[in-house]
Amino acid sequence: MDDRAKKKKQVDWVTFIISGGLLVLFVIASVFNEKLVGKWISESFTFTAKYFGAFWQVLLLVMFVIGLILAFSKYGQVRLGKIERPENGNFRWIAMILCTLLASGGGVFWAAAGPMYHYLTTPPLFTGIEEGTMAAAFPAMAQSYLHWGLHGVG
Repeated sequence: MDDRAKKKKQVDWVTFIISGGLLVLFVIASVFNEKLVGKWISESFTFTAKYFGAFWQVLLLVMFVIGLILAFSKYGQVRLGKIERPENGNFRWIAMILCTLLASGGGVFWAAAGPMYHYLTTPPLFTGIEEGTMAAAFPAMAQSYLHWGLHGVG
């Protein structure tokens, strides 16, 4: 067996134990005190949104602009790998990327969780509607369609 094959089969135990240990601690803490963990998550989210929210939005915009600059510069024509002609054209690649992004965030999680969340916690625009009632179902779906359109909540 050559060195590359040996490296491929090795597990980085330090990383595995740290990340797995944190995950196990989170699950154990959630089992024993769900409200405390929920409070920690809410406070952490509020903190990061308050102090880093604008930074992340600007960073996202900067990364998008850098990506456009690279794509339309001479570096956008760089070939990766030894295939002379790519198997997929630009349209297919863009379609695959967009579908993957939509499926990972929207289809897998938020397509179901978004409407349920807005059903149990009425969106701010729809104040005065009692949460968890039939009347709350319509604003919940409206908010979900606002976020995802027809393809994310179907």
